[in-house]
Amino acid sequence: MQDISKISGYPINEIIVCDHRAPNEDRRLQELHAKLLIDNNHTSSRYSRLIEGLFIAPSHFSIGIQLADMVAGATLRWSKNDDTRFFDQIKSTFRKSEKEETEGYGLIYFPKTGRRVE
Repeated sequence: MQDISKISGYPINEIIVCDHRAPNEDRRLQELHAKLLIDNNHTSSRYSRLIEGLFIAPSHFSIGIQLADMVAGATLRWSKNDDTRFFDQIKSTFRKSEKEETEGYGLIYFPKTGRRVE
């Protein structure tokens, strides 16, 4: 969205859409989302254009969430287990810096500490 804002010259707002989990996990996710909006510490980026609401829906109702689940799953397998089987198929589509770095551009770690180094 940052790139689209730069190209268009207009600020673009963002919304987080995620898969429904158990009620306690959904509540925890909502708390983390609220913290993103109000916390200005150094463990996360600033999200000045993030819309306050968090859209949580069961993935079987949304093809978009199912697609996001596949991308997240492939990325998690690569990050946690060094399993690149699926990640290699999508990594070229991730946003990159001018130096072709994805970390901090197409791959954002939350919190910033403990991230994987390629």
